[in-house]
Amino acid sequence: MVGGLTVAISADTWKQGRTPDGQPDIQGIWLNFDSTPFEAPDPKAAARPAAVDGTGPAPEFADHTHKVSARRPSMVVDPPDGRVPVMKWAEDRRDYDLDHIPDAPEHETPWVRCITRGHPAGMFPAGYNNAYQIIQIPGYVVIAFELTRRSQ
Repeated sequence: MVGGLTVAISADTWKQGRTPDGQPDIQGIWLNFDSTPFEAPDPKAAARPAAVDGTGPAPEFADHTHKVSARRPSMVVDPPDGRVPVMKWAEDRRDYDLDHIPDAPEHETPWVRCITRGHPAGMFPAGYNNAYQIIQIPGYVVIAFELTRRSQ
């Protein structure tokens, strides 16, 4: 993929592009889409109160006709349950915020508040906001996410 475009290049004739200061050139617009969920479904999610419904992205952003591999039910493969271990304090904070959504906007999720997913989540494949622009200048690489909140 070159600058977000698929290009057929023979391995015998391909040569890595370079920036003016000699670094490998990775600049361009990149997309990453993979219909495999990052984590396996949370078995505890069904036990949460109905008030937390609607705290994630709208379903139309996750609807697709792509077949999800039964061999790879999630991108997380270790631990075997497909769930990233979360520290107790983080679970407590999440649960507190979800219980207090009606109290103040600070308790809403980043999806609802239209705030970037942050790092590293902003780099995970997704069906929505999965574009990145990579810019290089001498000594620096800048990655601009599609879902980036900009101040006016």
